[in-house]
Amino acid sequence: FLGIWGEPQPPQKLFESQLSMKLQNFDQTKPVWVEDEASVIGKIHVPKMLFESIMPATRYEVRLPLDQRVKHLMTEYKHMVDNPDTLKALLNRLTAHQGHARIEEWHARIDSQDITGLVKELLAQHYDPANARSIKSRLSKYQPGYQTIKISSLDTDTLLRELPAEMYLPASEQTQTVSAAEKVLWFHETADTGFNSEDKAQTSRHERRNKQDTDSRKSAPTSAPMEGGGGGGEKGGGGGGG
Repeated sequence: FLGIWGEPQPPQKLFESQLSMKLQNFDQTKPVWVEDEASVIGKIHVPKMLFESIMPATRYEVRLPLDQRVKHLMTEYKHMVDNPDTLKALLNRLTAHQGHARIEEWHARIDSQDITGLVKELLAQHYDPANARSIKSRLSKYQPGYQTIKISSLDTDTLLRELPAEMYLPASEQTQTVSAAEKVLWFHETADTGFNSEDKAQTSRHERRNKQDTDSRKSAPTSAPMEGGGGGGEKGGGGGGG
């Protein structure tokens, strides 16, 4: 009820009514699984009270091999794979974050039908960093428990075999997990990648050099002549997006 691809999303009030009906049909003796996403889905907003009640819940990070992730995404988003012009138009919206050169590279991959390579780059350069920043922010605020689960595939037999049984137990019967704040997790490092991160790093280094030069000038004796130019004469790195 969030809407169908190619069609408008429902009005906010209709979404909330349908959501309420769905919640009333849940079996309260069983866990309810919710994807760890932001409160905005397209133009639809998850009601604040519901969102706030979900956020403290334990997070289960499912780790899947890259080739399995790519396979899954190409299946889930087949409507985009089958419509290259639409896909290009969507990628164009990322120009402010990724720059024209990278968008053109991605367009070239679409033209050469290298969708596998495109998906891998989108994960590394856009989706994972964006998701990491969002997750990092939410977990810092709500401090939930955190557990990592490794699975090899998404087929039903593999999931039944590799997912821990306690995931299906009520929250009160599950093993206490480590707080996300107590260890370094994948999103702490991934949050600083992608989104023109190299340009950002160059800009940051350039700013630090300028600051050091400025501080050295401030600390120099007023009677001593300043020789040579400051750090500002060096060409700085480009500005980062996102």
